[in-house]
Amino acid sequence: MSVTEGRKKATILANDIRSAGTGSEFVYVLLEVDGEGQIATQIWLTKKALNMAKGQLRACGFDYERESLVLLKTDQKHLAGKTVDIEVEEETYKGESRLKARIVASEVTQKRIASIDALLKAKDEGPPDDEDDIPF
Repeated sequence: MSVTEGRKKATILANDIRSAGTGSEFVYVLLEVDGEGQIATQIWLTKKALNMAKGQLRACGFDYERESLVLLKTDQKHLAGKTVDIEVEEETYKGESRLKARIVASEVTQKRIASIDALLKAKDEGPPDDEDDIPF
């Protein structure tokens, strides 16, 4: 059986720190999706993805304030057994379709939506902040 699209619970089997062909590092996480099989995901460790990485590491049970990322390289079972929520989606990359898993780090609460709504309705005070983390 193979993993299908949708939101699921998964158990971490293994972890590692790896480098992509671009030179960007990421935490590799191998997951077992109950009754469906295995799928891997990446937690990117780039400056642009840092806030997302913090949330995803927390979701995996990794305390980045007290633990060193070295643990994820030297102990490839450090996160094993932890349960995470994931979102599995089909992705097309360079003309090839495949399933991609993403660790769900947080939910957008009604309070946060109201806060964003208020920001949108506020009078524009100039150009957007360069520190905004835009996902594209």
